Amino acid sequence: MNPSRDQRFRCPGENYWIDRATHLARLAAGFAPCRSCEARGETGGLVDVKALADDAVANETISRPAGTGCQAATSCESPAIVLKGKAVWTAEGLAGTAENEIDAALTRRMAMALGTVLSRLPDAGSPVRVAVGGDGRWLTAPLVAAASQGCQLAGCRVIELGGATGGTLVRVIRRCGLDGGILIGNSPAAAQTVSLRCFGPEARPWSTGGGLEPVRQALTDQPVRTSRRSGGLERTDPTGEYRDSLADLFHGLRPLRFVLDAASRPLGEHLHALARHSACEILLPAQSAGSSASPSAAGAVPRPRTAAGQRPTGKAAVPKRFQPIDRLRTQVAATGADFGVWIDGDADRLVLIDERGRQIGPERLLWALAKHVAPTGEGPIVLASDVAASGRQLWTSLGGRVIEADATCEAVDAALRDAGAAAGVGPGDRLWFAGDGPTSDALASLGLVLQMLSRVDRPLSELLD
Repeated sequence: MNPSRDQRFRCPGENYWIDRATHLARLAAGFAPCRSCEARGETGGLVDVKALADDAVANETISRPAGTGCQAATSCESPAIVLKGKAVWTAEGLAGTAENEIDAALTRRMAMALGTVLSRLPDAGSPVRVAVGGDGRWLTAPLVAAASQGCQLAGCRVIELGGATGGTLVRVIRRCGLDGGILIGNSPAAAQTVSLRCFGPEARPWSTGGGLEPVRQALTDQPVRTSRRSGGLERTDPTGEYRDSLADLFHGLRPLRFVLDAASRPLGEHLHALARHSACEILLPAQSAGSSASPSAAGAVPRPRTAAGQRPTGKAAVPKRFQPIDRLRTQVAATGADFGVWIDGDADRLVLIDERGRQIGPERLLWALAKHVAPTGEGPIVLASDVAASGRQLWTSLGGRVIEADATCEAVDAALRDAGAAAGVGPGDRLWFAGDGPTSDALASLGLVLQMLSRVDRPLSELLD
């Protein structure tokens, strides 16, 4: 019998007990009473400071041998790094499965490395202030707590956000003038997968080959030394301000029906709150025509149903390599929806499917948005080097000026700032808009798509031709 699983908890102000799973789920979602709960630190993934040196030895990094078939998802020439199993450095951070590859100890060391690097910057605050956000899943709750502890051990003051997307984290860093941040999310959008992404001053994303390199070195070369003075901790809820900043995009929409396949639970909650009073109807991939998605299920990626609406059973019910885009095409056709949209676990990438089932390239979508609702003016646009050549030819043929950047978020962010560009396409088909600062926010991009379709009574496919 595992005593940790038999623990019971009682939330402040409630007169009934909850089990450990509910306790962790509430912590992950930023449940308000958790802020004053004495059991807030009971995450099951924390160890004492003395164990940090042991963690460093246990997580000693090695280079992945050639010919193994596994490579780092990065455009840089630096070799892939393996940490505790198969967790690898990608172009934008660290990714792997929860517990087996990315656990609380590794997350804590990553946060300590980030805090140490931030504290060495010329314009670092005193103390350094770091935002920590998670994607709201129960399996990332211990990692959020570990990241907060790691930043504090590096002498940083931590601002915890609870359930967050990449867009909310970036907004908090900019609004509060923080020194940086770390997002414990799910950029690959796969089950049981965790990604760790770092942000520097002005919410600039740090990527491999750039700002992430000092963090990578501090984490992989040797154990990070703890600060003599631990930083403080506070919590903030950016939900209201973040939704207010996007409210205009979801106002005055015509009755549109679209299929939403989102791996980010916080994004699903934001979307349903913003679209609640509009005429739009949101469908989940597993729903039949005429039924709408509930906020509680908005962040889930449901399994497919049979024609009768029942969950299939048997080993062949869910293919091992089930493609969400193929599922999205099927559901758009089955429901007669105006379009379908897939969004990743960090809520900064989206894939759009029109009413005919065709996938829309990000450069063509950006052209349509620039033409209808987000004009880029006379300025240039930024395209990452991994954008298809057809996308660059499209903009050139329209008389636009294209600035090419390396295929990392940090390079695209820097190019947008340096060139004064209003928009761009980054790696992984991320749409970037300048606004108050370069941001790749899938919810904002979706709002622009809804605005574009609401201004003209034409299907999406015609707007892109």
